[in-house]
Amino acid sequence: MGFETKWRSWVKCCVEYVKFSVIINGSAAGYFKRNKGIRQGDPLSSFLFLLVGKALSYMIKQTQDKGLISGFQTVDGGKMVSHLQFADDTLIFIDASIEQVQQPRLLRISIELITGLKINFAKSQIYGVGYEGDLHQFSSILGCFSETLRTTFFGLPL
Repeated sequence: MGFETKWRSWVKCCVEYVKFSVIINGSAAGYFKRNKGIRQGDPLSSFLFLLVGKALSYMIKQTQDKGLISGFQTVDGGKMVSHLQFADDTLIFIDASIEQVQQPRLLRISIELITGLKINFAKSQIYGVGYEGDLHQFSSILGCFSETLRTTFFGLPL
């Protein structure tokens, strides 16, 4: 994404070399080092999450540009939409084929290897829009649940 080496080393320092002290009876009692890097709620975590989301968006777009996933076209001659993101939710639009369903799995593995973050596919769903076949073959590839429409997304019925 074009970040300079100095900036990356600052972020790495914030993530890897954090020390804490416990206050006992009003005074600090030694230091201990954090083992797992930053966590949810750390001031830097929101910014880093946005960077990872941007990287995921870029990877999905590149996958579409290479013809590995199709997306959908909003209107005749309009823009092709491969995915939508809001906060920590990502919708990826693909055709119902084994080849295209494997792509989100490969993207997930890539993001995990690059960032160390884990995408929980057990909390994910696959929906068939206009698809009459069995979604279980696709959900088993992704390791997620298959659902039928008549569900809610952000409290709105789909």
